[in-house]
Amino acid sequence: MRFGVVVNPSSRDNRRHPERAARLQAILGDRGHVLAAPSVDPLDDFLERAFADRIDVLGICGGDGTQHLALTRALPIWGDVPLPRILPLRGGTMNTVSSSVGVSRRSPEALLTRFLAREAAGRARSATRTSARIGPHVGFLFGVGAVHGFLAEYYRDGDPNALTAGRTLWRAAAGALSQSLGAPDATARVAAPFHGSVRFREGPGWEARDYLAITGGTIEDMGLGFRPFGKARSTPGAFQLLGIHGAPAALAASLPRIWRGKPLGGRAAYDTLTAHAVIEPSAPGPFGYMVDGDLYEHTGPLTIAAGPTIRFAF
Repeated sequence: MRFGVVVNPSSRDNRRHPERAARLQAILGDRGHVLAAPSVDPLDDFLERAFADRIDVLGICGGDGTQHLALTRALPIWGDVPLPRILPLRGGTMNTVSSSVGVSRRSPEALLTRFLAREAAGRARSATRTSARIGPHVGFLFGVGAVHGFLAEYYRDGDPNALTAGRTLWRAAAGALSQSLGAPDATARVAAPFHGSVRFREGPGWEARDYLAITGGTIEDMGLGFRPFGKARSTPGAFQLLGIHGAPAALAASLPRIWRGKPLGGRAAYDTLTAHAVIEPSAPGPFGYMVDGDLYEHTGPLTIAAGPTIRFAF
């Protein structure tokens, strides 16, 4: 059995452990190779070699952003050949996808060691999830509007962590509920609406209007304990899409309900399962969107389509 492991040295936890790639290589031994990839060029070369070597498992040591980048770059290389099993080793700022498929909160070294032991004993665990193609990217979570705004505000401090995330959420929610609480400037940045519409291949679309957020996923979780996509896995080959059109104060008041995994309801959001959607902005300029915690800009219609099924191992 052959392994390939990609380490993002820029990921939050990996920055504190610059020797991590060497330690993972020592654990892996002659069963495969580890690459510390600070950019896409060495990553592409490594994936090309991994494909030629017909690796069975691709380990990814970094957060959700590292994982979605690796999948985005790997899929064109593998083409019609199924991807190897993906071994999430965590190590990033956001590890929502890893947690959602059942990967425990352990160090990358401990996760790799445990997987090798389980694999040798024939007891390795697995999970499958539908991916989504969001423009040129492949991931599991995406969004425009407040979803992008929250993360942009979250990253403003330069050292994102759970405390910063909670503080950002509190400031925005408190400011939305009452301008005398929290910080109105943070509320404005987080809650800036997206004006546009959504088209579907089948059935009626969503009208052009202000949306607090248009967001979707193929996994239930969105981080910080919130589970807005409770139906995401009910239909293989589809993703759940929410068009949140309620006022910011209404959404802030609904946060406990979202945290419990309860639907928002038709008065606050449109909610559908689909395999294909096109988000059309009303304005001609660029707008921001999020894929698995990474922020991008796009101009014109943004297409989201169900992607291939990803096999996770841990």
